[in-house]
Amino acid sequence: LTKTTQTGPVVLARLQAGDCFGEMAVIDLSPRSASAQALLATRALELSMNGLHALYQQDVEQFALVQMNMARELSRRLRKLGDRLRG
Repeated sequence: LTKTTQTGPVVLARLQAGDCFGEMAVIDLSPRSASAQALLATRALELSMNGLHALYQQDVEQFALVQMNMARELSRRLRKLGDRLRG
């Protein structure tokens, strides 16, 4: 994942198999804050806002599970960032 700054692109993270990204855009409906580019051949699944809404309509329990997992991932990342900032 990279973010473009005034001094050029900054690598934010290198993802591994099974990792996810883009949760913030799905949760708060804001534009994406970073870009993703695969370095190797990759298979990816997309969960769009429309897809998430359809899941909510069809199976609210599965929808809740997806939302909880996205929240856990965001929490894990925030905790990791906090640890990095503390040094």
